[in-house]
Amino acid sequence: PTCAGSNSAGERELAEYVQSLLPGVEIHRADRTVITPKEIDIFIPNMGIGIEYNGLYWHSEKCGKDRSYHVQKLHAARAAGVRLLTVWEDDWRDRRRLSKV
Repeated sequence: PTCAGSNSAGERELAEYVQSLLPGVEIHRADRTVITPKEIDIFIPNMGIGIEYNGLYWHSEKCGKDRSYHVQKLHAARAAGVRLLTVWEDDWRDRRRLSKV
């Protein structure tokens, strides 16, 4: 399987929510400059924070992500000086009030 090539509705909602919390703050979407060639879905450069929105299908072993994929990405971000937060699709969809600040 290959990547869908676009972001999901959930990822867009999360990005809009983050932007609503930080009006006027620069937020990058689909950034591939920090941990090249991997992508950080939502990146806030001046805060050194990245946010990953993980769809259950596209981030599963069935779709080609091995067991170490997410931890490797976390370590790569940390090595680049970025604190990487992860939001899973079902948490955002079903437990959104617990996911929000």
